[in-house]
Amino acid sequence: MAAAFENYTQLKQTVAARQEEAERLHLLLKVTHILPWEADFPSSRFTYVGEEAANLLGYPLVGASSSRRSRAGDGQVSRIFKRA
Repeated sequence: MAAAFENYTQLKQTVAARQEEAERLHLLLKVTHILPWEADFPSSRFTYVGEEAANLLGYPLVGASSSRRSRAGDGQVSRIFKRA
């Protein structure tokens, strides 16, 4: 029983530490005006654009949840990244 309690306590501490890390990273991204993004280049679509996009680029975030945001419009990568 004591081992289970120790494991539960360690799990709670780990979860709390991860949450604190996530909050610090979110604050850092917000105050430094960094725009994180992910794209699926084969389909030429953004799969994630950080929430600062609206402020930094002037694009409203449309149809996006708080956990995965996308650029307004059709999300085409080629509209921002011109191909040579």
